[in-house]
Amino acid sequence: MDIGEVGRRCDKMNAAVFTIVSTNYFGYAKTLAQSMATPDGVAADFHVLVVDPRDEAFARAHPGCRITWVEELQIPGFESIAFKYDILELNTNVKPSFAKYLLKQYEKVVYLDPDIYVYGSLAPILAALDDHPAVLTPHITVPIDDDRLPGEQELLRAGIYNLGFAAFSRAPQASRLLDWWESRCLNLAYDEQAQGLFVDQKWMNFAPVFCDGLLVLKEPQYNVAYWNLHERRLSRKDGVYLVNDEQPLVFFHFSGLPAGGNETISKYQNRYTLKERPDLAALFEAYRAVLMENGQGEYAVLPYGFGVFSNGVRITGLARRVVSAGRPEDLQGDPFDARGRLYAMLQRSGLIDSSRPRADGGPTDRKPGGRMKSTARAVMQVFFKVLLRLLGPERYFALLRYLTSQVTARKQQFLIKRP
Repeated sequence: MDIGEVGRRCDKMNAAVFTIVSTNYFGYAKTLAQSMATPDGVAADFHVLVVDPRDEAFARAHPGCRITWVEELQIPGFESIAFKYDILELNTNVKPSFAKYLLKQYEKVVYLDPDIYVYGSLAPILAALDDHPAVLTPHITVPIDDDRLPGEQELLRAGIYNLGFAAFSRAPQASRLLDWWESRCLNLAYDEQAQGLFVDQKWMNFAPVFCDGLLVLKEPQYNVAYWNLHERRLSRKDGVYLVNDEQPLVFFHFSGLPAGGNETISKYQNRYTLKERPDLAALFEAYRAVLMENGQGEYAVLPYGFGVFSNGVRITGLARRVVSAGRPEDLQGDPFDARGRLYAMLQRSGLIDSSRPRADGGPTDRKPGGRMKSTARAVMQVFFKVLLRLLGPERYFALLRYLTSQVTARKQQFLIKRP
């Protein structure tokens, strides 16, 4: 199906477009909303889910925004979920919950990552939901044949579909998919690619199997991003960006955009620079400028409310992981309470880092390919060389296979010192 040829008008459609951010990313949400207000845009309400403790002063400072605070979703056991997931995981894993929340009010919903900018009309996507219960876009539609990152192996770890975009209707198939996806996201959607998990995204590999009629949208004008630039080039004609000299660009995904205005397209790829892709340079320059105009520099320093205990001490990633796979009673009550039993247990176990009293923050779009610093990498290499000499090649290989399949932070239960 060529979604661009759908001949329906969507001027008065009961639809919503939504994104999800913590307050430190709110400049991105404002920029996305601004991009929606184009002459050829659709009559869809724009909503922002804010994943931070409710802040009335923040809400009053943004009177023109349809803000929903994550606590308004009334997710059962939310405090425990907010404790076990970090900022990236929590922002992505409440996506199906907010989609379900909005579908009680609207017939159709479209999710867009906050670091997306809309250049054309979303009306064809909304029209496609008349015939399809859900719409997804794949990361790539053409094989990758070089040795740069990300390659096909990295995309296999991250997921076939990019969940920076997704669209759903009220159709029964979509409702069943969202129920299943929500359950997986709230319970088992960690950023653990070595274990086959990558937040909300990896689970949706099952979507075309579980949801009859789901549309996999392959047209190149949708969700252009660093991972598919090998198959998509931009040009400009009469003030309109074209993809591959054919289709008007609908939306570009600026995932992993560096804070500075350098030649890097994304911190998660090394395939191209802006110097090597001059077709993208003006697009990136304009987007960075709008982000700054919308105050992202000021938002970026805001602390993440679910990143600290009640006394301001930062919650370590190791503490989150160990607790997430521990006993259910460990998370009873308020896990963020520095006077509570959980805090005392973590402190006794050496899992509290009071030397760094700040929230974990940063962008909500972490991707595969994080690298150890060279010194740490060198130390680990020496360590493993010693192990090889001690164990011999066969036992060393068996150890590596065991470590790959078994050793995750969630399985470090022996670190906990319970009363």
